[in-house]
Amino acid sequence: MTQPNTDDPERLAPLAGAGPAVGAVRREAFAALIAGAPVDADELARAADLPRANVEHAIVQLHAGGALELDPDGRVTGAHGLTHRQTQHAIVTPQRTWHTWCALDAVGIHAALGLDAEVHTRCPTCAAVIVLVTRSGTAIAPHDTEPMLWLPGTPCAHVMNDFCAAANLFCNREHLEVWRARAANPPGAAVTLTQAEDQGRRVWADVSMLDREIGPSGPEADHGDPSS
Repeated sequence: MTQPNTDDPERLAPLAGAGPAVGAVRREAFAALIAGAPVDADELARAADLPRANVEHAIVQLHAGGALELDPDGRVTGAHGLTHRQTQHAIVTPQRTWHTWCALDAVGIHAALGLDAEVHTRCPTCAAVIVLVTRSGTAIAPHDTEPMLWLPGTPCAHVMNDFCAAANLFCNREHLEVWRARAANPPGAAVTLTQAEDQGRRVWADVSMLDREIGPSGPEADHGDPSS
């Protein structure tokens, strides 16, 4: 089984050699999304203290590589794993729900931010909803289970399509292996929750110390069923 280079899925092939503005835009877009609002180029330029032209170029790079989502008005609605779209992966608190591009995002972001929350996702093999209770960024697996996360190792030209589409959490290793057999044994790596959280703390280290209000007083996000 090939071990993919996934220290940061959003620094794979699509963003190789990207300039510092790309990291700054991604970080500030994440900060806006975690606070509950889409963000435009002018707001990102002010937050990152960068010329608008640099920000616009970074947005084009990120969007082309599948590492940024835009609405019809050009506002950023998805970045660094967070999205305003309702997906089957979510971080849920009593105050709000954040949807993510993949299961690694949901597991990794809560770990990096040290959240008390629940991670909601769905096993691709049996379609069961998996709910992980997290305390201070550490997930507690359901009783007598050992969920496994799959990290794709295929070439990545578009983060959401080539990596996130298959970065899923499975009920257990058996369900993961059933899925792999059905998918013709794609390259990649199976990791435990602890390993996924450790990776998340590295991937989202750039936003782990955000001094933004992400608790009960912030704007409340959509609480639709994350498994739909």
